[in-house]
Amino acid sequence: MKAQDCCQLRSLRFIMWKDSCTKTNLWEDFVSDNIDEEYERLVEHLNDSARKAKSLKALPPVISASKQTVNGFPLRNF
Repeated sequence: MKAQDCCQLRSLRFIMWKDSCTKTNLWEDFVSDNIDEEYERLVEHLNDSARKAKSLKALPPVISASKQTVNGFPLRNF
C-alpha cells in the first residue's frame, strides 16, 4: 500500500466518522425535541385538568335524582 493510499483511506475514515457523528447528533436533537414537545403537552393537559377539577369543586352539589321534585311532584326520567 502506498503512502498516498494510506492518507486517502485515513481521510475517508475521518469523513465517514464525521458523517456518522453528524447523523447521531441530528437524531439526538430530533429525539430531544420530541420529548420536549410531549412533556409540554403533558404539562398543559395536567394544568387544564386541574383547572377543570377546581371549577367543578366550586359548583354546588347536585341533588340526587330521587329527591328532585317540581311543586311537590317527583321528576321522572323519560
